[in-house]
Amino acid sequence: MITQLCFYFACCLPLAFTLPQDITSYPLNLTVSGSQAPSLPLAVRNPYLSAWLPGSQSNDLPTAQAEFWTGQNNDIPIFQPGVVTGRTNNLSAAEPEPRTSKQSQQTLGWTILAQVDGKTFTLFGAPNGITNAKAAVQKSINYSSTHTIAKLDAGAASIAVDFFSPVSPNNYLRQSFPLSYVTITVSGSSDVQILSAIDDSWYGQQGNLVSKYQNTGATSVISLTDPTATNYTVVNNMAAWGSVVFATSQAGSSSVSYQSGPNNTVFNKFVDTGSLDGSSPTYATGNLIAFAQRLSPMPFNSTSSVTFAVGQYRDNVVNYLGNDQVGFFKSKYDSMLDTVDGFLNDYESAYLESQTLDKAIFNETGLISSNYTDLTTAAVRQCFGAMEITLPASNTTDTSNPYVFLKEISTNGDVNTVDVVSPTSTILGVMSPDWIKFLLEPIAIFCESSAWTPEYVVHDLGTYPTATGRTANTSEQMFLENTGSFLIMAYQYQRLTGDKTWAQSHAKLFRKFADYLETNGLYPSKQVDTVDSIGQSANQTNLAITSAIGLNAYGALTGNKTYTQTAQSFASMIYTQGLGTNLNSNGTTVAGIPTHSIPTHSLPTHSLPTHSIPAHSLPTHSTPARSLALHTTPTHFTYNYGISTSWGTVFNLFPDQYLDLNTFPAAAVSMQCSWYMSQATSVGIPYASVQNNIANGMWDMWIAATCPTDVDTIIGFEHSFFTNGKNTVPFPDRFYVSGSQAGVYVTANARPTLGTTFALLLGKGVSFAKYLST
Repeated sequence: MITQLCFYFACCLPLAFTLPQDITSYPLNLTVSGSQAPSLPLAVRNPYLSAWLPGSQSNDLPTAQAEFWTGQNNDIPIFQPGVVTGRTNNLSAAEPEPRTSKQSQQTLGWTILAQVDGKTFTLFGAPNGITNAKAAVQKSINYSSTHTIAKLDAGAASIAVDFFSPVSPNNYLRQSFPLSYVTITVSGSSDVQILSAIDDSWYGQQGNLVSKYQNTGATSVISLTDPTATNYTVVNNMAAWGSVVFATSQAGSSSVSYQSGPNNTVFNKFVDTGSLDGSSPTYATGNLIAFAQRLSPMPFNSTSSVTFAVGQYRDNVVNYLGNDQVGFFKSKYDSMLDTVDGFLNDYESAYLESQTLDKAIFNETGLISSNYTDLTTAAVRQCFGAMEITLPASNTTDTSNPYVFLKEISTNGDVNTVDVVSPTSTILGVMSPDWIKFLLEPIAIFCESSAWTPEYVVHDLGTYPTATGRTANTSEQMFLENTGSFLIMAYQYQRLTGDKTWAQSHAKLFRKFADYLETNGLYPSKQVDTVDSIGQSANQTNLAITSAIGLNAYGALTGNKTYTQTAQSFASMIYTQGLGTNLNSNGTTVAGIPTHSIPTHSLPTHSLPTHSIPAHSLPTHSTPARSLALHTTPTHFTYNYGISTSWGTVFNLFPDQYLDLNTFPAAAVSMQCSWYMSQATSVGIPYASVQNNIANGMWDMWIAATCPTDVDTIIGFEHSFFTNGKNTVPFPDRFYVSGSQAGVYVTANARPTLGTTFALLLGKGVSFAKYLST
C-alpha cells in the first residue's frame, strides 16, 4: 500500500482558550537543575518523536542542536515490512542496533529566534550563528518530569523556552497524541517577534519530498510529501512514513507568517523584517519550513507567549499480527489537522495536569533524597516516550481495551520485549497499572495463537513497528526469565488493580506457563538471562530463583496452593539446602535432598538430575579480588550452581518482597545485600562475576528497594554516573565500573527500563494515579 508522506506545519490562529496566568512562568521550585544531566528531553512522546538536548550543550541553548535519541548517525539498513534486521536464529546474545564508526551527531534541525526592539537574537539551534543576530544570554536550564525549561536574556526581554511533553497515562487520548509543545514566554519588551523552524531531518529518509502550502480556515499548512512512502518503513531508527507535524497557536498573536526555503533566505528575511514572506519554492533537502509570529503589545510587567507543537503523525502506527493499529487519538480525530487542533486546544488542561504530577513526584521523591529526585524526574518522559497506546484500525469506537506497544530502544528495537516490559512495569505500577495489562495482552494473544507452539513465553513480538510475532527459532533463548517475569507481572497487575478477570480470561495459557516453570525451573537448561550479552549457560541460579518467584506469583494469582508449595520447595533447595549458594562448591546437586521434597503432581523425575553439572555449559567467572574463606553459612547466591566464586544480581527478590510473596526468607535477602556491597567498586555494583566491569543501573534500582540499609549508597552510585559529564545520550542504564572507562555508558540508552528508578516508591505503596486526569 502506497501512502503519501507529508511534513505538516500547521499554524493555528487564535484559539478559543486563553492561557492561565501561571502557565507563563512555570514554577521552577518543581524542577531540578539540568546542567549536569547527560541529555535532556525536548520533544519525547514515542519512539519516532524523540528529540533530546545533549548535556554537553545544555548551558548554551542558542548554539545547541537537538538530537534524535540515537545521539549518532547510524548506517542502519532500511527496515521493510516483514524483514527482521539485526537478528539471527537461535540468538544467544542481544545484538545492539548497528552503529557506524562515525561520531558525528544525528542532529535534528530546529531553530528558535527572537526579535526584540528591532534586534534579532538566537534562542536555540544556531550552532554556527546567524548573520546579524546575536546569541541570547542563557541564565539557567532546569527540568521536571514533563518540562525542560531554559531562561535567557535577549536585550531588554527576559525569555523562557519551555519544552513540554505531557505524560498522562490515565488519559489515553492525551497520552496518545504524537506531538509535543514548546512555549516561548517573553517579558520586559512590548515589541517582540518569534521565529521557529525545522527541516526534513525529522523524517527518516530525505530527498524525495514535495512542498505544498495550504490554508484551510484558521489553519495554515505547509506539507512536504513523499509520494513513494510505504507504511512501517524505518530508516536510521526513524519513521519514513506518516507526517512530521509542526504547528503554532497563540491567542493574542497579532500576526502570523510563513516561509519555506534555504536557511539563509529564511533567516535573513526574519532578521530584516521580523516576519516571513509566504514564499514556498520547490523543496530541496535541508531547506527550512518556518513560521514567525509578532506578539501583541504587552503592558508593563506583563508577559506574552507563543506555543509551537512538533510531532510525528502516522495513520497506522504498528502492524500487530498483520492488522494495523492506530493511535488512540483516532477514537476522536479522523485527520491529521483535527488531531493537531485537538492537541493545541488541550494545552491548558495538559499543562495544569503536568504541574500537579510534577509537584507530586518532586515532593514524594524528595522525602528520600534530592539525588533520587534527579534520577526519577529524568526517567519519566524517557519511559513513556518508548511506548504508544493504540486501537485496532478496524474498530476505533471501542476504547475499552487498548494495547500498548513498547520499543526496546537502542538494544534490539524489539516490540514488547518481556524482560524490558518487566523493569518498565515499575513506573507503571505507581502511575497507571492498567498499562501492565495493555503491554502483556498482545503477548498473551500471540502465545495463544497457532503461530506459537512452545510452552514458554515468547521473548518479544518482532521488530518495531512490525509486531508479527516470532517462532521458536527466532525468539531469543530466554525461556525462564521471560516466563517467570510474565507471571510476576500478571500478579502485580491483579494485586494493584483488583482485576481478576484478565487472568481468568487466559487461565489455560497462564497454567501452561506455570507448568513450564515447574518442570524446567529448578535446573535451568542452557539459555540466557536478561543480560543476554553474557551468553548462554546452564544451571543459572538467578533463573531458578525467577522460576520459584514466578511459580509463587502464579499460586497467588490463582489461589492454587500446589504451585505455592512447589515455589517454596524450589526456594528451600536453592537457599536453605544450598543448591544455589556458595556452599554448593562441588559442581553437583546438593546431597541428601530426596526427590519427594518437590511436589510431583506434574513435575517429571528427570528434571531432578543427580549427575555433575557439565563444565562446558558454564561460563568463565572472574575470581574476586578477595578470596572466599570457608563458611558454615552462605555468603551469596552463585551465578551457576556449583561455582562458589561466581555470583550475580538477583533482581527479582524485589517483586518477591513488595508483592508479599516472600518466596525467599529475609535472611537470604540480607545475605545477598551484604554481598553486593562487598563487590562494589567506587563507581558502582557490577552485574555479575561474569560481567564484573559493568553495572546494570536498571536492576541496581531494584536492589536499592530490596536492601534498605544500602539505599543511599546505591542511589549515590547511580547519581554520580548520571551527572559525571562523561555521557551525552539519553539516560543510559549500563555503565563501566572499573578501568579507564569507568563511568562511561555501555550501549543501552533512552530505554524505558529506567522505570525501575520508581521502585522505592512502588515498594512503599505510593501511587500517582490520583494526580493524573482520566
